[in-house]
Amino acid sequence: MNEIKLQKGIPIARKNTPIRPVGMGSKYQLHTYEVGDSAFYPISMSGSNKLASAISRYSSRNGRAFTVRKLTEKGVSGHRVWRIS
Repeated sequence: MNEIKLQKGIPIARKNTPIRPVGMGSKYQLHTYEVGDSAFYPISMSGSNKLASAISRYSSRNGRAFTVRKLTEKGVSGHRVWRIS
């Protein structure tokens, strides 16, 4: 019977699965914001809970802070997101 040899110091291999990088905030492009930048997301795109969850996850994983306000711009209800730090 072959014995399994226990090894130390071997780094974990990267996954080969093509998935969206963790914490990129791709749907809302949060990774592209610089401090002071903002964007308006219509309710149809932002869905209050989804947007808030995405920002919370991205902020906690990347040490960036955002603030969100519900607004109506040009007759369209939505959320404006600002990066504040």
